[in-house]
Amino acid sequence: MQIILLKQVDNLGGVGDIKDVAAGFFRNFLMPRGLAKPATPAGIKEVEVLRARAALQDAKDREHFLKILDALKNEHLVVFRKATPEGHLFGSVTEHDVAELLSKKGYADLEKYIRLEDHIKALGTYSVVLQFDQDSHGSLLLAVERGD
Repeated sequence: MQIILLKQVDNLGGVGDIKDVAAGFFRNFLMPRGLAKPATPAGIKEVEVLRARAALQDAKDREHFLKILDALKNEHLVVFRKATPEGHLFGSVTEHDVAELLSKKGYADLEKYIRLEDHIKALGTYSVVLQFDQDSHGSLLLAVERGD
């Protein structure tokens, strides 16, 4: 069945895309979450309006992200964790932990942009990548130090 995506759906498409999906996937997953609607002739005409709105919002989000990225160049992030004498952490530092640390410094809602190659499991200094899209990205340093 043909549907129109109302929001970005990972591994499927972006706002305004017209896709063929299984009826059950639409009925049980996409429709209840408000992610898509059936592709009717009137709905297909609305796609252009949706795409224009999405492009405008994307441009605003990118500009906001770049401002935050510029401000973060001057920030020094330190997280304290319990560790063994060899420097291995009890637990790990995840994207969520970095987002909480940034939120405490006044940079909220960045978790979806944070990219760690793997969870941090040892003391040291790590580069954390913040990526909006292929062209808009940057990094910051995160020091993981021993603490209680």
